[in-house]
Amino acid sequence: MRYTPGRGRQVIGSAASQLDPLARPPLELLPEKLVELITERDRLRDQCSTAESCRNKLFDPARDTEAQQADDTAAADAARAGKPIPKPKAVPALAETRAAAERALAAHRTVLAEVTQECIDEQCRARDAASDPRPDRLAELVPLAEQLAAALQHAVSEAAALDWLHGRGYFTAAQVWPVAIDTDLRRQGLTIDNTNPFPARDLILGAITQALTTEV
Repeated sequence: MRYTPGRGRQVIGSAASQLDPLARPPLELLPEKLVELITERDRLRDQCSTAESCRNKLFDPARDTEAQQADDTAAADAARAGKPIPKPKAVPALAETRAAAERALAAHRTVLAEVTQECIDEQCRARDAASDPRPDRLAELVPLAEQLAAALQHAVSEAAALDWLHGRGYFTAAQVWPVAIDTDLRRQGLTIDNTNPFPARDLILGAITQALTTEV
């Protein structure tokens, strides 16, 4: 039985979050149309992140202080020079820049949401059209597993022949203890003293078969 997190194939996270790079399969495993949309979403997601970062920097209280100081300095310089006090420029300019940043961020979020929904819709269409690849892959891998098991058996037989040359018994069975492979079993109190070795061929074929069948 193939292990999946949470003992099952339940949906983890929102449909949108599953489109993020760390939560999705490699793009080469997905249909072309879905790849195009996901690639576009990745670009828009980066642009939205940049727009949000820019907006947040503009709304830093330090920007208010800087703008106010700039206007105050300009006013003081004009007063000292005997000139008319100018209208504030930096504070209104900051407000205008902030408003533009807010509009840009809103636009990026809107288009990101639209493309995200397009991705979700296309993901559903791809799911409905997809066929389970596991039977075909299992048919391909079992012969390879048999070859691997046979090669391992040959290697073990060679080692057994060496043992025989050294005066030891001639034992050719390719067997291993599961606890030697999965050391976590030792926490259950299992050791090579209270378990039996398994044929290596069974472990190799069993791993392939179980990984491509039922999930737990």
